[in-house]
Amino acid sequence: MTQRLVDYKFFCFDGRVEFMFIAQGRGKDLRFDFFDRYFRPLDVENGVKKADKLPEKPNNYDYMICIVEKLAKNINNVRVDLYNISGKIYFSEMTFYHNGGMVCFEPYWMDKMLGEYFIKKNI
Repeated sequence: MTQRLVDYKFFCFDGRVEFMFIAQGRGKDLRFDFFDRYFRPLDVENGVKKADKLPEKPNNYDYMICIVEKLAKNINNVRVDLYNISGKIYFSEMTFYHNGGMVCFEPYWMDKMLGEYFIKKNI
């Protein structure tokens, strides 16, 4: 059985992970599930529905946070994307404007919160 790629996407401000989401089902049934840095689920959507069942926290999640924060060090705001395949972590990309800033979060408080992070970190 082929393992499907799962994207782990971490929103960092001043080198610290604040939020993340897991993107799964690419090409067929894309789903995004959002979490805070401690992997507590957030009731948030961003142009894509949530999965029917929440994804499990990877065993090496803390190590993923460590890698992401090293990559994001000294950067005001960046989204760092990783893959975690059979416990091995692979770098994907760094994105400076998630969805080009063009897709709203639901509910509105998440858009507002992210905007406040941008304002705080870029002044």
